[in-house]
Amino acid sequence: MDAKIPAVSYHFQITELANQYNEAESVIIKLANFAGDKIEGLLKNIPDSFESEIQKVIKKGLERAYDTSEVINKKPFLPNVPNYFHKTAATLSGAIGGATGLPGAIAELPITLTTMFSSFQRISEQYGFDRSEPEVKLECLKVFSMGGPLTSDDDLDLSFISARMGLNGQVVSNIISAASKNLIAVITNKLGAQTVPILGAMTGATLNYAFVNYYEEMAHVRFRLKQLQLLHPNSDPLSDFIQALEEKI
Repeated sequence: MDAKIPAVSYHFQITELANQYNEAESVIIKLANFAGDKIEGLLKNIPDSFESEIQKVIKKGLERAYDTSEVINKKPFLPNVPNYFHKTAATLSGAIGGATGLPGAIAELPITLTTMFSSFQRISEQYGFDRSEPEVKLECLKVFSMGGPLTSDDDLDLSFISARMGLNGQVVSNIISAASKNLIAVITNKLGAQTVPILGAMTGATLNYAFVNYYEEMAHVRFRLKQLQLLHPNSDPLSDFIQALEEKI
């Protein structure tokens, strides 16, 4: 791994990561939370049976994102897109999906998830990892399990993938299932906002921007911690990071 990080102390970097994690609750994320509170009544427009169907869509979307990344990595070259590309693409996707109400909002989910996954892969490269490595791709999937801006569920899944786990299809399936369960509450809120055409276009774009912004920050946190783990084998970045978070509460 070609690791390149600023020449600053280990403990300073841990503190910096804790700050970055906390600051992910930025103005745009708070706006998304506000939108979620205001649309609580709209969630009644979504039938109860839809939750299981939505979860299936999310799971299939994550599977497609994972499989599509394999195809892209086999291309002769990867497009050199700017850093803001993924966020912009997801925002436009959310607006288009929201403008057509619930059917469109559900239809755009796989596109948004694939765009986000590609963004996480790009972020992994910034920390010296090979985006095509199975272990790195699974870490990208686990980013989706790191909380969410529209839910009070702040469970922080930071356990890293280990080659000793045996990177087989069952491991991939288990991680995708866990991620889809974590995303269901977040996305159900977003779909509630997008059940109203026109209003849905505005909130769909705003919430998609918030989703990508939040999870990109989580990807930075995750891969920088993984980098620190490799660079400081005698330390425990995960425990130190969690302790730093607790000290800021």
